[in-house]
Amino acid sequence: MTVLARIKAGSRAALHLSSQIFWDHFSPVAKRLISVALYPLDKYTWTLAAIQAVSFAVAFYWFQWPPSSGIAVAGLGLVAIVMAVRDEEKWGRTERIAWLVLASILMSVEIRAIQQEHNRHEVEMAAARGREEVARRNADTAFEALLKKGNAIFQRQDELSKEDRDRATGGDSYIVVVPNTAIAVEGPNTFVSGAYIGKNGKGNGIPDAHIYVRQLPILNVGKASWYSDFLAGKNPDFAPVFVGTINPNWFQLLPKRITPSFTETTEYIVNVFARNKPTVETLRMRRNVQTGMWEYSVKVMREIEPSPGPNKPGKLVTLEVTKPEWQTQVFVESK
Repeated sequence: MTVLARIKAGSRAALHLSSQIFWDHFSPVAKRLISVALYPLDKYTWTLAAIQAVSFAVAFYWFQWPPSSGIAVAGLGLVAIVMAVRDEEKWGRTERIAWLVLASILMSVEIRAIQQEHNRHEVEMAAARGREEVARRNADTAFEALLKKGNAIFQRQDELSKEDRDRATGGDSYIVVVPNTAIAVEGPNTFVSGAYIGKNGKGNGIPDAHIYVRQLPILNVGKASWYSDFLAGKNPDFAPVFVGTINPNWFQLLPKRITPSFTETTEYIVNVFARNKPTVETLRMRRNVQTGMWEYSVKVMREIEPSPGPNKPGKLVTLEVTKPEWQTQVFVESK
């Protein structure tokens, strides 16, 4: 016998022995299954059993992974239709139990599907609310930024408008009138006067300024002749000494000459009317007996509230006072 023949004979023997061992161990189970399959069921068919088996398989699958509630309802409805179509009087005990178990499983599937859809809906709604909250916060942030930008624009426009108004009216600038004590003209105690923009303002020029300079005391003030001269324009003190624009970059000479007393302090009142609020200045001059030099002192005030009546003064605020009190020369700060 050849080697190949021996191998074939050994293989057949091993296969026969394996088959015999398998049948000896599993033949009771196989016989039982065959007997169950061949067991006669009253009022029951294998076709109906196959249908119920497939239904059970689908129901168990759905129980593990529930479908949508609509599909679960459709499955439960299909089973109900089959149960309704098949005459209940033809049901055997086994079929009754099978249909009841299948309906119970499908009902559980429906409940789980409804719960799952409810949970999924809650998750989706929470996500939607989160997105809406983020969008709302972003919209609020963008709106706040827009408001800030708008407020900044409006504020800048107000600033520009105020700057334009200040340039047109002079703003908080004010005029100071002083004598030039360095050189006497037309006599040893007669001096040229001039005007400049005070140092405590923003340095805007003052257009359309009307400057009045009068020496105190004003003669005949309050008398009938004073009022008649005032109304007729006969008194030169009632005429402005300068009408025009005072530039902040230079000292504006005025045609008004100032002639103080050699022996005592001479006082002048300076009224300025322009497009901004009027100012009143007290100008004093004296000759220092110790040094022999002429000195001056000024105090400028602005009316911030008009006089409420003929005998009631308005509210004034001090704008500038010479420090030290007496000066000997004019020093104009550049703007």
